[in-house]
Amino acid sequence: MPGDSELKDVVERCRRHETAKKIKKNRHPMEKEPPSSRSHERWAHFRFSVIGSLLAAPPSRGQLQGQLQELAAKNWRHPISGQWMQLGVSTIERWYYKGSAQE
Repeated sequence: MPGDSELKDVVERCRRHETAKKIKKNRHPMEKEPPSSRSHERWAHFRFSVIGSLLAAPPSRGQLQGQLQELAAKNWRHPISGQWMQLGVSTIERWYYKGSAQE
């Protein structure tokens, strides 16, 4: 028959296992991978998804601010947390100019 300390160890392991199962079950789909060095890649892909249409079909003269405002009015999923968010016009504009300079 196991002693008190052995029983306490078994109970503690079961509690940790049940807690881990609950945490895993309640995670958001975008949180499947633990945070890691790949977060910079997620951010890069996210930035490209925001400004990609502007880079593929650059706006006509005088049309950029309107398109930036349309993009800023949209809801976007945060690349790490998966929470809905909006971006500022100045952020999207900065990303656009950095992206267009790298072509």
